[in-house]
Amino acid sequence: MASYFLGQPPSDDGATCKSRSFSVPIAYRMQTLAKFVSRRWWAVMLFWAVAVALLRGFAPAWDDVTHDGNLAFLPDDRPSVIGEQWLEEAFPYDRAKSQIVIVVAREDRPLEMGDFAVGYDLARRFRNLQGAAAMGRAAELDASANAAREKHDQVAANKWAERADRTRQSALAAFDEAVLFDELLYEHADELRDANAEGDDSLAIERLAEAYWNRALVRESLGENNAAAEDRRIAKLLDPESANADDEPLPHNAKNWPLLDVWTWRDGLLGKKLGDGNRHARLIILQLSNEFMDTGNMQLIEDVERVVDDVRRTAPRLTDAGLRIGLSGSAAIGGDMRRAAAAGIKNTELFTLLLVLVILTVVYRSPLLVAVPLISIAVAFLASTSLVALLTQLDQLPGFSWWSLKIFTTSRIFIVAILFGAGTDYCLFLIARYREELAHCGSAELAVQRALSGVGDALAASALTTILGLAMMWFADFGKFHYTGPMIGLCLVITLLTCVTLTPALLRVAGKRVFWPTRLESYGNPKSTSTAQRVWQWMARAIVTRPGLVLCVSLVLLAPLAGFGYSQSDHVTYDFAADLSSDWPSRQGTELLEQYFPVGESGPLTVLVRRPEGRFDDEAGRQQLTTLTEAMYVDGVKAVRSLTDPLGEFRPGQRTGASASRAWRRWMLAHRDRTNELFVAQNGENAGKIARFDIILRDDPFSVAAAETLARVDDRLHQLATDDSAWRGVRFAYAGTTAGIRDLRAVTRTDNARIQILVVAA
Repeated sequence: MASYFLGQPPSDDGATCKSRSFSVPIAYRMQTLAKFVSRRWWAVMLFWAVAVALLRGFAPAWDDVTHDGNLAFLPDDRPSVIGEQWLEEAFPYDRAKSQIVIVVAREDRPLEMGDFAVGYDLARRFRNLQGAAAMGRAAELDASANAAREKHDQVAANKWAERADRTRQSALAAFDEAVLFDELLYEHADELRDANAEGDDSLAIERLAEAYWNRALVRESLGENNAAAEDRRIAKLLDPESANADDEPLPHNAKNWPLLDVWTWRDGLLGKKLGDGNRHARLIILQLSNEFMDTGNMQLIEDVERVVDDVRRTAPRLTDAGLRIGLSGSAAIGGDMRRAAAAGIKNTELFTLLLVLVILTVVYRSPLLVAVPLISIAVAFLASTSLVALLTQLDQLPGFSWWSLKIFTTSRIFIVAILFGAGTDYCLFLIARYREELAHCGSAELAVQRALSGVGDALAASALTTILGLAMMWFADFGKFHYTGPMIGLCLVITLLTCVTLTPALLRVAGKRVFWPTRLESYGNPKSTSTAQRVWQWMARAIVTRPGLVLCVSLVLLAPLAGFGYSQSDHVTYDFAADLSSDWPSRQGTELLEQYFPVGESGPLTVLVRRPEGRFDDEAGRQQLTTLTEAMYVDGVKAVRSLTDPLGEFRPGQRTGASASRAWRRWMLAHRDRTNELFVAQNGENAGKIARFDIILRDDPFSVAAAETLARVDDRLHQLATDDSAWRGVRFAYAGTTAGIRDLRAVTRTDNARIQILVVAA
C-alpha cells in the first residue's frame, strides 16, 4: 500500500516480468534512464569515479575560496556600509572595524604598583606586535607603489608611498612605546628584586629584546642608521640570539596581525577614560582592521590569549594573587562566536553522519544497504563541493567577468545537513521500491529498472521543489543569502543525479546480496509482514478511507505549534555576547568589564557627518561640532567624544567652569594635532568635510537596546538637518558593531519576508 505514495504502483502479477508503460511524460524519461542504468551500470559507476577524480583534482581547496564575515555582504546603500566607506576615505590610518578590550582589574582593593607592572607587561608586548604589524602593512604598501610605478601611474605610486612612510612612522611610535613600557616594567621588577632580602633571581623579568630589534629595522628603513645601530646593540645585549635573526620583525607571525593601534591608560589623548575612578581597573584596547565576525579573528583571539597567558604566568613575580585579566570587545566576542560555530560545525557533521548511520541500520539491518546510500551521498558531497569551488573561479576565464559566485566558511554545514538529509530520503525511497520489485520479479536488472521508473518522477518532483525554493534566495539583498541558496540548490541537483544513477547502479551490482543477512520476503505475504509494516499499512488505510478526519486531527494537533512558531519567527537575537556560554573567555571578560566601565566601551558607535560646504576644523565649524555633540546625548548614550570634547566628559548643560582643571584639559586636548587627525578628515578632497564622533552607549553594542539608542540618535540628527537649518545638505552615516548589527537585522528581516513569498509562489 505504501508504494502508491512513492510513484507508480508495483506489479501485482507476481510471476510476470514484462515491461510496463506509464502515462506521465517524465516517467518515460525515467524509463529510458532506468534502462540505461540497469544495463550499463558499469559505465555509470565509471563516470562518477572519473568525475569525482577530475573535480577533486582541478578544484581549489574549499578553505582557499571561502569568504567570511557578515557585515561585508550588506547592501551598499546601508548606512553602516556607507560609514565604513567614509572611514576608509577620510581616516585611512584610524579605520578600526572592531576592538579587543583587555581588562586588568582587582576586586579586593585598588590597583597597586605591581598590578600596573602587569599592565606594562601587556602593553609592551602588544605595542611591539602593533609595530610589527605596521611594518608588514608598510611592505605591502611599498609593493603597491612599485606596481603603480611599473604601470607609469605616478599619482597612485606617490599615494601608496606616502601611506607606506606614514605607516613606518606609526611603527616607530609603537616601538618607542613598547621600549618605554619595557623600561618601566624593568625598573619595577628591579626595585622588587632589590627589596627582597635574599635577592631572589626568580623575580627577574625577561626584557623585550624584540622591541629594540624591530625599532632598529624601522629606523634603518627611515635612514636613521646611527640610532638603528644602537638599538641592534641593545637587542643583542638583552638577547644574544638576536644576532642570528634575519631582517624581519619579531615575532615572525606578527606582520600578519590586523592590529592598527593599541590604546592604554597612559595614552595622552584617551588614556584618562581607560581607567575607572576608584583605581580598581585599567583597560588596554586593541584596534583592529578586521570585522568583528571575521574568520581570522579565531586565530587572532588564540594568539592574543597566548600573550595574555604568558603575562599571567609571570604576574606572580610582580604582584599578589587576585589580579584578573579578561578579554572583551566586539572582536573577542566575534572570535569566540566563530570558535563556537566551528566546534558546532564539526559536531553537526559528526552527528549528521552518525544519525544517518543509525537510521539506515535500524531500517535495513544490512551492512550493504547501509553502505549504498553512504557511498552515493559521499560521492554527491565530493562532486558538488568541488564543482562549487571551481565555479567560484569562473570569472577568471575570458568572457566571464560578469560571473559572481561566493561561498562562505559556514556554507559547508548547510551542504552537509541538506545533502545527507535529502540524499538519505531519496535512497530510502528508491531502495524500498527496489526491494518490492525484486521480491516480485527476482531479476536485479528489471527490479532496478522498475524501481527507478516507479519512483524517479516522485524523487525529481520532491527535489525540484526544494531546489526552486533555494533558488529564490538569489533575490535576497544580503550577500550570504543571495549566494548560499542557489549554491545549495546546485549541490542538491548533483545529489539527485547521484541518487537516480549511482544508487541504482550499486543496487544492480549487489543484486539480492544487498539485503544480506536478512531474507528477501515476497511482497504482500501477510505471514512475512513485520509489525512496522502492519502499522504503516494501517495508517495508509486510515488516511485513504477517512482523509477528512485525519486532516482535521492533524490540523488540531499542529495548529498550536504553528501559531507559536509564527509568533516567534521575528524574535531573532543578535546579542552574541549573551548567546555565548559562561565558560567562553569573552563572556567572562565582558562581565568583568561591566563591573567598572560602561559596557559600550567594548564597541563604540561611530557617527560620521559629511557636509558639502564649509569646514569643521575652523572656529565656526568647531561651534557647530559642539552643537552636534550635545544633540547626540539622547537616552542610552553615556558619552560622546568629538573634536571639541575628546574625552566625552561634558554633557549638555554642564558648566565647564565647574572644574577648571577638566575644562583646561578639554581645551588642550581639542587643539592637539592628534585630536584633529582622529576626529576630522585631514587629507584630500575630504579635508575638513567629514567629522567623526565616537558614542559610548550604556548598553551592550550587540543588544536591541543599543540599536534603539542608535535609532534615537539618527532621528535627532535628521531633525537638525531640515531644509531651513544650517545643516541643510549634511549627510550622516554610522560605523561600528551596533550600526552593523542594526543593518544586518533589518536586511535579514526584509529578505526573510521576501523569500517566504517567493518560495510559496515558486
